[in-house]
Amino acid sequence: MGHSLGAGVAAWLAVHHPERVQALVLAAPAANAASLTRTDRVLAAPVIGSVASVALLSGAGAGLGYAPMRRALAQRMDLDEWHLRGLARRLSGPAAWRSFIVEQRALVRQLPLLDGKLELISAPTVVVAGEADHVVPATAARDLARQIPGGELVLLPRAGHLLPQMQSGRLAEIIVQTVRGK
Repeated sequence: MGHSLGAGVAAWLAVHHPERVQALVLAAPAANAASLTRTDRVLAAPVIGSVASVALLSGAGAGLGYAPMRRALAQRMDLDEWHLRGLARRLSGPAAWRSFIVEQRALVRQLPLLDGKLELISAPTVVVAGEADHVVPATAARDLARQIPGGELVLLPRAGHLLPQMQSGRLAEIIVQTVRGK
């Protein structure tokens, strides 16, 4: 199971080491070229991408550092406020910025390479996407399910990108069903 870029990693594993993958669940998957947006390409650009990434992560860290915003978000997402406070600290530091920039560039460079190999996936695969995902569009998930032989698409209404946090019960059901072969 992989979520977002982790879905790309899981798909890569299924392509290159099929003997290690019994079943595959790709949630809000950044696992094909269709999942790349204009924003991804800007954030991966050499200079402007670095500046934009630092601004984005610093802004998110500052927002989560503001107690009323953090409390509201914790309540809305059913997360512990202490988790979001720690996330605020991590997002505000250079290590997070550097990591994000490296990952963003790898995403833009390597997803097109994976795209041409998705038809090699032999494990039963379920692609799970939120209809309201603004990070990885549902259309990219549809394309991904079609690119994988026998791939099945599950669209979750009103769900966004954070499926493990916001749709954990439903996602767990899908994982169990997929592993058990339905």
